[in-house]
Amino acid sequence: MARMKIFNTPEEEAFESPPVFNSSERKRFFSLPLLLEDSMVNLRTPINKVCFLVVAGYFKARRKFFARQFHHTDIEYVARQIGINPSEVCIESYSKETYARHQRVELELSHFDGHFFHGVEKVSTCESGLKFIEV
Repeated sequence: MARMKIFNTPEEEAFESPPVFNSSERKRFFSLPLLLEDSMVNLRTPINKVCFLVVAGYFKARRKFFARQFHHTDIEYVARQIGINPSEVCIESYSKETYARHQRVELELSHFDGHFFHGVEKVSTCESGLKFIEV
């Protein structure tokens, strides 16, 4: 059976990439609830703190994860917001295992009931990982 092509190549790349924020969007999506700030306290390294918050902001904006893809401007912004020198954040040292653990924490915190992120009902799996179905 033929596969239906919904996106053209640039649209597909945009869908599979983290969102590109302007200044006001960056403030909105990286101003995270106290619930996430409390979870961040237990993180030991600067890279884990920054990446945890950036992943949460991307998840808040798009309701999906982006396989350890980050925009440098977002890393810098979040690092400065929490008092970390951006030069201390080396993305290459953010492990797959830590990323997966952070995803699980963020999924648990969201409860999928709209409490933390509005409109997320359930999770489905597909070729590119977890996708959220908006209702």
